Amino acid sequence: MEGSVALSKLALGIALGIGQLSRYESAMQRNLMRTLHELQRLQAARRGEHVPAPVAVDIDVTGLPEQGTPSDESGPSTLT
Repeated sequence: MEGSVALSKLALGIALGIGQLSRYESAMQRNLMRTLHELQRLQAARRGEHVPAPVAVDIDVTGLPEQGTPSDESGPSTLT
């Protein structure tokens, strides 16, 4: 019985660790893409090319409540 409880705790710890690793990987991927887009724009500007507004829009939604989780009672927020 004790062995199965310990094994369950270990499996839960591994699952939580994998979830955290996945979040870190996603954050690093977003940061890499944002930096790559900025580098491409800077290189084009350095070559003297006209650099229009970015075509790729990097959106960061950190801090927004996850779907399915209760939010505050003030109602839906609006982005301005």
